[in-house]
Amino acid sequence: KYPSLIIYPNPSDGVFNISIERISGDLQCRVMDLKGNYYCNFEFTGINGLTVKELDLTKLPAGVYFISFTGRNLSRVEKIVIN
Repeated sequence: KYPSLIIYPNPSDGVFNISIERISGDLQCRVMDLKGNYYCNFEFTGINGLTVKELDLTKLPAGVYFISFTGRNLSRVEKIVIN
């Protein structure tokens, strides 16, 4: 089974839910804008089974951002939009 990572709602007002499944160990996450400027790093630890985490980015201005996810069995970049 492949790792599953879903971000919703997208676009949002800055609060996103990240649904994580079949990812073992810890997951490093970085939020960046279109120019490559990093805004925050966070880490999900102790992931086991289906996990949903809330990500509050309401302090960031409206726009398009990317979240890079790096873990033992996952490496992915997802686009998000803050209204």
